[in-house]
Amino acid sequence: MNILVLNLPFPRKIIRRYSCSYYSNGFLYLPQELLRLATIIKQNNTGNTFFIDAIAENRSVKDIIKFVKNNHIEIIFTLLSLDFIDNDLKIVNKIKQSTSVPIVSISYLASLFRNQFQHLDVVLDKFFEQKTYFALKNSSSIDDLINSLKETEGKTFDFNPNLINQVDRSFINPKNYQEVFCRGKTAFLYFGFGCPYKCNYCISSYDYKNYTLRKKEFIFDELEQLYKEGYKNIRVLDDNSTINKEFLKELDIFLKEKKIFLNFYGLSRISLIDKEMVEILKDVGFKRIYLGLETLNQKMQEYYEKNIEVNLTILREKIRLLKSNGIETGLWMLFHPLKQTKNELYSSIKELSYLKADLVNLSILVPYPGTKLFDLEKENINYSLNPFISEFKTNYNCDKIERMFYVRYYLRPLNALRIMKFVLKYPIKSINLFFSLFKNPIDPRKDFI
Repeated sequence: MNILVLNLPFPRKIIRRYSCSYYSNGFLYLPQELLRLATIIKQNNTGNTFFIDAIAENRSVKDIIKFVKNNHIEIIFTLLSLDFIDNDLKIVNKIKQSTSVPIVSISYLASLFRNQFQHLDVVLDKFFEQKTYFALKNSSSIDDLINSLKETEGKTFDFNPNLINQVDRSFINPKNYQEVFCRGKTAFLYFGFGCPYKCNYCISSYDYKNYTLRKKEFIFDELEQLYKEGYKNIRVLDDNSTINKEFLKELDIFLKEKKIFLNFYGLSRISLIDKEMVEILKDVGFKRIYLGLETLNQKMQEYYEKNIEVNLTILREKIRLLKSNGIETGLWMLFHPLKQTKNELYSSIKELSYLKADLVNLSILVPYPGTKLFDLEKENINYSLNPFISEFKTNYNCDKIERMFYVRYYLRPLNALRIMKFVLKYPIKSINLFFSLFKNPIDPRKDFI
């Protein structure tokens, strides 16, 4: 079977993940979910398996249609974005009309509201890896494969993160991908999947309620191979890369025994940061940790069910510990336009500045359907599935509020000095990233994850 795994074209650089989507300026992440899927297909397909990242390769819809026809593609697998799903559906329809090739769409929204997306050939949900693997094992033709995939719709599968030992990077050109404010050859990988925390606004990656670690030997072998291939940086894509402390200790031992030196970047929860964890992160080689703090309002912490203790002295000490050990910090903040005022947001800038993080990012909270937050505030949400709209009913100009936050935060003298080190070290990326904050429309959750 000739199978194409496709990251759809888009007019601008964006990042698509099952649980989120956002604009990309000054960085670009590998569509790891699609690359994992392509690897699974290649290992279980007797025919040809192709992978195209139209975003990274700057390929147009016409280019894709031509490729499909020239290579006699029999079926396409793709991932529909969340915030840009209307555009993605138009592209899927155009490819379908021009080639008549069946398309398998991996989509949070389409799987949640399958009856509203009857025009799609096949829709896969969070279990897309397991369902594709199962269907391939039980198919000898394209018709068999499509029927097997359709039979899996709506069914629950046991998650197995070890269907492959690592992704097949022969599909990609690593030069196309980079971490924000980072130099050198960068790889993207998962230590594990899922998140045990219950933040009520979140669609967690792979949507698993508990954290599941990949086989350690698979992770270690992958890192050793990447180091031999000249990779310098590893962007860990886990929702929280510091959940399993014992694994990180074993990783440190392995890297030292093999004399492997890599720079790691990832996310954490600030409540997990303590002296022991910081020492482990330093020993492993972490150079930057992004911390989802979200709010400095204790009542909002409780409302989001994030439940981080907002004690500025303690939070500042955690960030100081990281920075004193050579680990840069980024804070992700949220603004709820119905439960916070813009003046409260602007007033928080002084407190945020006190924490002395290297980077601070603000996003306007998006109430995604299927989350507990959406159900709690349904009456206060402008919602439509086609076209997709999900935003709070507010008189605020949220774009303007977001931009003014950045102006007020980064023009404070000490904050400006902190950001200047990135500007001086990465001038072109800095210009692209910061200019985009004021030129382009701000879309939901530009959280860089």
